Amino acid sequence: MNTEPEDNLDEQTTDGQTTEFCIKRAIPGRRLDRHLAMRRAQYSRMLIQKLIRLGEITVNDEIVKPSYEIHKGDIIRAKFPAIEDFQAKPEDIPIDVIYEDEYILAVDKQPDIVTHPAPGHSGGTLLNAILHHCGPIADQDPERPGIVHRLDKDTSGIILFAKTEDARRELQQQFEHRFVHKVYIAIVEGDPQLDADLIDLPIGQSKQHREKMAVDLEAGKAAQTVYQAIERFGDYTLMRCEPRTGRTHQIRLHLSAIGHPIACDDLYGATAPVFPSTIDSAVEHTEDEEPLLERQALHAGVITFNHPAGGAQMELDAPLRHDMAGLLEALRRRGPVAPRRPRRGIRRRRR
Repeated sequence: MNTEPEDNLDEQTTDGQTTEFCIKRAIPGRRLDRHLAMRRAQYSRMLIQKLIRLGEITVNDEIVKPSYEIHKGDIIRAKFPAIEDFQAKPEDIPIDVIYEDEYILAVDKQPDIVTHPAPGHSGGTLLNAILHHCGPIADQDPERPGIVHRLDKDTSGIILFAKTEDARRELQQQFEHRFVHKVYIAIVEGDPQLDADLIDLPIGQSKQHREKMAVDLEAGKAAQTVYQAIERFGDYTLMRCEPRTGRTHQIRLHLSAIGHPIACDDLYGATAPVFPSTIDSAVEHTEDEEPLLERQALHAGVITFNHPAGGAQMELDAPLRHDMAGLLEALRRRGPVAPRRPRRGIRRRRR
């Protein structure tokens, strides 16, 4: 790890709860999150970024972004949590193992479970279950041991975990260089005009809703998703989606942006939940009607990667969960209907 010369270290005081840094001499281009990650190596940079966004770390008594460039004379105040508060602990939560060896673990993630602990979700996560299954994972970030990538809370399907630090580093390199190929299955609202297409729309944080992402043509990060319509029902369409990049909520946002949000994804504009009466006007909705689907109809079905030890190519797959399969079965029984009028989408940018 890089360290700064002794004469560049900032002064520090603490009252037992809040730590205060006074920057004596700033390095041009040094970000706040990177600076604190160097000074507090026991905390991951990602955790420090979260603390900054939550206002637990301020500069000159103001909330700033993690990318804030520190300057001479800046006063940084930080409330660092006890490190054990952010260490994932084993919990006896059932998991569906697809593949396991001494280096990696592949799990078919159930919906309605968060991948790893975070503020607001300190337990009950998939990582807590993994630690119970595998035991301690040595030589890795204690906050997120084994984490290589993630799936949204209500997205089901294949997710990989690394059981050694070398395996984690190798898999993350594959993700970073886009050597990992993933195929998602989605059920979307409406009837897309094209059988297949490339959605090329940059993504950034929504300025109106903190929990959402948004298409940002000016400052967003490049994001590409290829989709193919597999089966059409008029009001719904079964799709195969292959993300070329890995932005937060990418598939959900991209499909919503072209006017076809994922079924039951109310965050991005779909009707939720989906009842039998939603898809069949002959069925009367009653208070005790059981929903067919209560979460976004998105499933990570296939992942292809090179094994981190030896390099052999691996392809793992997971079948649809019962809720998505049940919706498909109900649509097939009912048969096609007149296409639902598409929602207004965003014009796609071509490169």
